[in-house]
Amino acid sequence: RRIKNPGPVGQNKSLGNALVNQGKAKRIYTQPNIAKSTSPEKVLDSVTQESNLEEFLVNAELADRDFTAERGDFKIISTSNASVIKTEDLTSKSYDELVGKYGELLKIPRRPKRGTYETADELNKLENEMF
Repeated sequence: RRIKNPGPVGQNKSLGNALVNQGKAKRIYTQPNIAKSTSPEKVLDSVTQESNLEEFLVNAELADRDFTAERGDFKIISTSNASVIKTEDLTSKSYDELVGKYGELLKIPRRPKRGTYETADELNKLENEMF
């Protein structure tokens, strides 16, 4: 015989439904009432997560020093001397004049050609020389 009604039948029908409802209630988790507007505050900051720049800025702030950049001044530092170049001077000159005057400073290092090295150590040595 096939059962048409899979639910409990007879005198214990209400007891069966109560057990089913109780099982459903256990599966549903309700969170306690927490105020959602207040977020937990971070008590400690990790010191190990600071980068070099952040560490420098914190030290500068503690020393009450101001590190602001001068706009329009660029320093080209070489081993022999250091010079300051104003951007107004650069815009008035043509590209060829600038390349003629500062060309050796504007070189972009490239990777060595394939035939000049055979091992990874030789490649590292050549790359370090190029840079």
